[in-house]
Amino acid sequence: MLAQLKPPLEPIRILTAGNVRDYKSWEGYPTIDSERVAIGDLVLAKDPDDDSTFLRYSAGSPLASAGPEGSPIGAPGAN
Repeated sequence: MLAQLKPPLEPIRILTAGNVRDYKSWEGYPTIDSERVAIGDLVLAKDPDDDSTFLRYSAGSPLASAGPEGSPIGAPGAN
């Protein structure tokens, strides 16, 4: 039985590239080496009755280019 429970050859690694968080928040545990970005309070639409924009950002938002190499992050921007 114990012979079947072989450990993996290499440790399991979590790939976390491209994670972004608000500048006012801090890393938790485990750390994911996220990039801090000054997002601001009025970036995401907060009206839950408007499903097409709820928790989404406009194309001109800083989130549209805050990812790696200027890519968008999070939910796609609202049109």
